[in-house]
Amino acid sequence: MNLLNDFLEKKDIRYFYHVTNTDCNEILENGLYMVEKELYTTMIELPDEFYKDPISYSKGEKGMKGTYRENGNLVIIGIANEDINYAVRKVDYIPDEWNLDDRPNYYLPNEYILGYIDSDEEEFIFNEEFRYNDTYSI
Repeated sequence: MNLLNDFLEKKDIRYFYHVTNTDCNEILENGLYMVEKELYTTMIELPDEFYKDPISYSKGEKGMKGTYRENGNLVIIGIANEDINYAVRKVDYIPDEWNLDDRPNYYLPNEYILGYIDSDEEEFIFNEEFRYNDTYSI
């Protein structure tokens, strides 16, 4: 969780989350597929409550029993301010598994996926492909 907190302190990155019950490791590998290009259609900017206690916040976002989000984990997205208008790309191919009827037309490359919070295990899984900017990655 320390690595997550280190990144959350950086002020030149905007942070978002996306709740999903699909395999988060697949998102870390392939990026986040989106039906529409606008970020707000697929993700929510991290609120102040998240910064205070990411695990508790993620548990509260899981959703009610029997809903799509019941087993949801939070995918954490970090987009450098300089990239915010250019991060989303057109889809080159359709993913094998897709959970909506609409075809994904766009995706956010995995270099913008900081990782995810596994709500069941109460841990943050860091994405080794995350790039803070062109000159720095972990």
